[in-house]
Amino acid sequence: VYLMFIGIMGQAQTMLTSTVEEKSNRVMEVLLSSVSPFQLMAGKMIGLGLVSLTLFVVWTAGGAFMIVRNDWQHMIELSTLVYFLIYFVPGFLLYASVMAAMGSLCNELKEAQNMMTPMIIVLIIPLMTMFWVGQNPDHLFARVLSFIPTFTPFLMINRIASAQPPGMVEIVLSVLVLVGSIAVTVWLSARVFRVGILLYGKPPAFREVMRWLREA
Repeated sequence: VYLMFIGIMGQAQTMLTSTVEEKSNRVMEVLLSSVSPFQLMAGKMIGLGLVSLTLFVVWTAGGAFMIVRNDWQHMIELSTLVYFLIYFVPGFLLYASVMAAMGSLCNELKEAQNMMTPMIIVLIIPLMTMFWVGQNPDHLFARVLSFIPTFTPFLMINRIASAQPPGMVEIVLSVLVLVGSIAVTVWLSARVFRVGILLYGKPPAFREVMRWLREA
């Protein structure tokens, strides 16, 4: 859960800050002369996602070395690593698309930091409930939280690694929930990104952003 938090939070925040910097430096105007806003946003998401996966490959290789060296193979379930990748990729795409939309609304990093506060609160909730979920993986509250898309990657990998992992039906349903959420989130974020990336001055009000979502 901590590794997933570091990977998603770190690279998604990079998406936010890089978008703001490119917008404030007017680099975006040059880039948009060659690609569409959606292509630009998708390219940034894919690039940062591959950076995260590269980091995890390095960390996994180091962890595998320590496991073999200390003869801990009996303590590790290989399937947990597979599930980690299954949940990390859609989790990253979900948060990265939101960060890209948020970054397109800001002209300075200070404005972006203010917008980050609600997102950090959302990301901290799975960490706060991590030990309780690990001890009560089949509790109704834990199961309900697992199907809230913003919590799904963290809580499902937490439950899978527990002594009572969820059944395959729950795992498949949670992945489908994530995929559906990504489709909707990326579509909405692309609408905000397309308008906000070339908008300078005072950040738009929430009502104006909602109008973009309806009319863009």
